[in-house]
Amino acid sequence: MDRAGHALDSPYNFANYMTIGMLDAMVSGANERTSKMMNSPYDFANWLTIGAADTVKGAFNPEDPFSAQHWMNNFEVAGWVSGVLGTMNKGSSSNLLDDAISTNSLAKQVDNNLDVEGKADFYVKPDGEAVPSTGYRYMSENAFYIDDLKKTKLIPENLNGTYFSFDNYDIASQSKLQVPHDASIKGSFDTLQIIDDIKVPYGNWGNANYLEPLTKDFPQFGSGGATQAITNQAIKLDSLEKIPYYLPTSKE
Repeated sequence: MDRAGHALDSPYNFANYMTIGMLDAMVSGANERTSKMMNSPYDFANWLTIGAADTVKGAFNPEDPFSAQHWMNNFEVAGWVSGVLGTMNKGSSSNLLDDAISTNSLAKQVDNNLDVEGKADFYVKPDGEAVPSTGYRYMSENAFYIDDLKKTKLIPENLNGTYFSFDNYDIASQSKLQVPHDASIKGSFDTLQIIDDIKVPYGNWGNANYLEPLTKDFPQFGSGGATQAITNQAIKLDSLEKIPYYLPTSKE
């Protein structure tokens, strides 16, 4: 039976009828993104942004150029940028547009939520993959290298990989991160510097044959659920700060 035949069955069906099937499309899209979220970093970012990554990819790297879907994606991205520009002073419009839509060879920066400095929340690589623009490395205040790190703000390259998260915690969350330390030193950095070497780690600290985009393999350290990624490249931190923490036996 068509939508009109179901229109009076429930408030949902009536709304779906009035929007010409838009609700069904939204639910179907959400279910599809959820089912694919663990497949790759791109699919996880697309799930995290409620499909924004697919929209940006469809605008800049369309499967069918100049199709109706391509134009719809272009209009939606343009609407995001226009909304941002409308909240800023006219004198800074050109700079903000340059920040919002960059066509350099490294990445394109497009998102509907820019911070006060004009930095995009996500970088979009030429192949359409979306990457959060800020990463966070959580460390123990007792780590032997902390004093040197405070001076250099440089995490050296690591052949075994440096783990980091896209979650910005104001309180040390060793339980969510599933780490065996206090996680009370937070280093923040721009992911553009490592954008070509960001990977989802394999589970069990790299020893498993499956990917682990959200921490879950070490319940003895806490509840898990934090995003995690890994890189072998050196990382230059923008900031390094001490954040308050709970004891491992305290509730988060």
